[in-house]
Amino acid sequence: MDSEFFEKWFKEMFLKEVEENKVIVMDNATFHCKSRLYELCKNANKNLKLIFLPPYSPDLNPIEKYWAVLKKKLKKIVKNNISLEETIYQLFKVN
Repeated sequence: MDSEFFEKWFKEMFLKEVEENKVIVMDNATFHCKSRLYELCKNANKNLKLIFLPPYSPDLNPIEKYWAVLKKKLKKIVKNNISLEETIYQLFKVN
């Protein structure tokens, strides 16, 4: 993932679907360009509030726990020569 790809997704997909008056919480991934995302949120005219978590604070980002579990399961399944797409589908279907 790079900032160009993320920004395109954020602008063309996320901002079109997000409802008005929402708070968007972001981590500090390198591709989350703060100034550009603030600008995009403002220009969306949906009264969005953008908050960035402090660096190195996975305790404030609960999805990190799920990603850790997902990665662990994924590594076990992919060893069996199943395609990545099928593996992800199976994980979400089961859980």
